[in-house]
Amino acid sequence: MDREKILEKSKAEMKEEEISIAKNLGQDIGYKVILIICIAFVTFDFFRGVVSYQVNTLLFGLMGSQQFANYKVYGKKRYLLFSILFLVLTIFYLIKYIIDLA
Repeated sequence: MDREKILEKSKAEMKEEEISIAKNLGQDIGYKVILIICIAFVTFDFFRGVVSYQVNTLLFGLMGSQQFANYKVYGKKRYLLFSILFLVLTIFYLIKYIIDLA
């Protein structure tokens, strides 16, 4: 390979890496924004005396999926433990929501 082709290939790889970093940052920010909104909904409903099973289901489902993704990437057991805990809470609140509909 000549020098120009190597430089082009290197620039293309750097561009792909920058795009990947931007996507990850965007997902991380989006995750945090959703968490803040869900916590705000739960807090508002708490002061109104309402239990928001739907929001809790979404919140714990989101947190569980994030922890599972962390486990897949880092392989640490604490992420798997939190993932399982959040899955159990997600199922619990989903069942409570369905029961309250009846």
